[in-house]
Amino acid sequence: MMVINTRLFLVFVLLLSAHANAGFFHYNDILVGDRAHGMGGAYTAIADDASAVYYNPAGIGFTLSNDVQASANVLYHKRTKYKNIRKGQDYIEETSGFIAPFFGALRTLDTFKNGLVFAFAMYNPSDEQMNQNNQIRDDSLTNNGSLLFLDRKLIRNYNEQHIGASLAYRYSNDLSFGFSLTAQLTSDLAQDNQYIGIIRKDENTGSNLFELKNQMSRIESTRNGLEVGFGMQTHILPRFVFGMSIKGGILYSQLFKGDLNYSNNVIDTDDIACDSKLCKKLVNGLKVSNDIVRENKIQLEGLENGKLEKFESNVNSQMYGNVFNDQLPLKVRLGLAYFASTRLLLAFDAAYVGENSAMLGYDRAEVIDYHLGVEYYHLPNLPMRLGIFTNHDATPSLKFGGEKVDYLGASLFLSWVQPNSQIGIGTTYQRGFGIAKKDEVNSQKTESEVRLYSLSLAYSL
Repeated sequence: MMVINTRLFLVFVLLLSAHANAGFFHYNDILVGDRAHGMGGAYTAIADDASAVYYNPAGIGFTLSNDVQASANVLYHKRTKYKNIRKGQDYIEETSGFIAPFFGALRTLDTFKNGLVFAFAMYNPSDEQMNQNNQIRDDSLTNNGSLLFLDRKLIRNYNEQHIGASLAYRYSNDLSFGFSLTAQLTSDLAQDNQYIGIIRKDENTGSNLFELKNQMSRIESTRNGLEVGFGMQTHILPRFVFGMSIKGGILYSQLFKGDLNYSNNVIDTDDIACDSKLCKKLVNGLKVSNDIVRENKIQLEGLENGKLEKFESNVNSQMYGNVFNDQLPLKVRLGLAYFASTRLLLAFDAAYVGENSAMLGYDRAEVIDYHLGVEYYHLPNLPMRLGIFTNHDATPSLKFGGEKVDYLGASLFLSWVQPNSQIGIGTTYQRGFGIAKKDEVNSQKTESEVRLYSLSLAYSL
């Protein structure tokens, strides 16, 4: 049940949509697994290690030995540029951090049944951390008048942790089936404090008005779900392998809480008689940001002898309850691999994620992403992997704000293989262009450019 105590429901909805993390609407910010990372996520037809829990649980059926592997992002950085927010100025948001996106183990169970294999994996398909302060000082015109200042402190933390297991059975030398069960644990926090000062004209009287908006919001959510998967992998021709997986699930628990404190103070500056420089600046609508805001309070001098009309609007809102759909989105992956030679492998994936309805700007549209990977052994123990992939945005619209940016990514992974172990290093680069509705003052659309970098280390034995 959703409980609402608010007089500005629409304002709250706009805030919620604007702070829904980008990782929530993209499914390929982090590529799971080391070999799959290098192949650009084109792994459904060749998944033969513990990352098969994510890509295709049937793939491990063709594994003949035990395996343990782990990978960590030693560098993760995302830079988003919102172009021409005001007077030709760009607005920059940056996230960075260190995460361990994958740990997994695989074990054959031939002692119980020949061709039976079990795998366990823990992985982070999405993780964003942001702590940013911005100060804008100008007198540019907005739809509401002349902006004097905008102070903003934004904190965003989004983490998605999956823990899963799969069991596969090699039915024949050319066919394997597999099942998976994965627990999904998601936490999301967005905290935004803003102070905005504007000089504008009253539409009815033509009076000069000074307006100070103070907005503080905090949005928290946790979601726990279970996802069940089925996969199949088969050799359709001597050098071709086909794989598919389908997944679906439910949320078995969720908690959402939103808090909004909003105040709007309007001062009619006409008919004010004062001698101070500060008061004259305010009356004339000039840049006064360094003088009028001290410790988040309005300080005006020289008004004791003048006429002052002040209008205040204060709203305290709270929302809590169930926001997200109880069903997890349907996921389908199809993969085809071509073993051109003992040194060269080509792989292709198409990954579909269905739409997922929710409340308050958390709807997600259906998307299809494409992955293409190449593996080449220059020497028997030195494989090189290259991949390209799409990372489409599942944002359905910008009706309530937010952004919609589709990425194109490339990956590179180099490994050194030994008889009982291997170590590797890889990097990923993604770049996207789209539209964002980011300007809280104008609520206008602007161009958005995103660049995402990551550097990973992996080890297996």
